[in-house]
Amino acid sequence: MELATGSGGTKSVPVGELWMHSGDCMTNSSAVNAPYTCSGNIYDITLNPEGNINSINEVRHP
Repeated sequence: MELATGSGGTKSVPVGELWMHSGDCMTNSSAVNAPYTCSGNIYDITLNPEGNINSINEVRHP
């Protein structure tokens, strides 16, 4: 799981941190602390052949 850190950078985080970040971006973007930003709530989600989530990466959008 990765969150955008601005300027094309990302940081690997545990799924719980990604979950909290996405919730804050949807409900209270002022709660998001640097180096993270809210990037338009755009996420790239990949699945394995069984349909389980393999990865979730926040896509930076200015």
